Amino acid sequence: RGREHLLDLDDSELAGRACRELEAIAGIQSRPLHVEVYRWPRAMPQYIRGHRERVRRIRERVALQPGLFVTGAAYDGIGIPDCIRDADQTSAKLSAYLWGRAS
Repeated sequence: RGREHLLDLDDSELAGRACRELEAIAGIQSRPLHVEVYRWPRAMPQYIRGHRERVRRIRERVALQPGLFVTGAAYDGIGIPDCIRDADQTSAKLSAYLWGRAS
């Protein structure tokens, strides 16, 4: 609410703002190699029918590839809190995998 005017900014300005916010919040200073900007005015994207089953199959196949991990809004939640939770869980799995290989 109250930030819809940001949708009128051009793609490069939106991407720049996102990078500056990531730097301020998380200390991330590197810039992305590729950026895609999508605008969803007054809406939250919705998964299509069969999404959970599709994600289950993807996760089964990913599990067959040691060291491969997937995360993000495409899998287990569209909102920012969902993405943060998923990233935390995935980073814990990645850390356990890497520490297990170091032993």
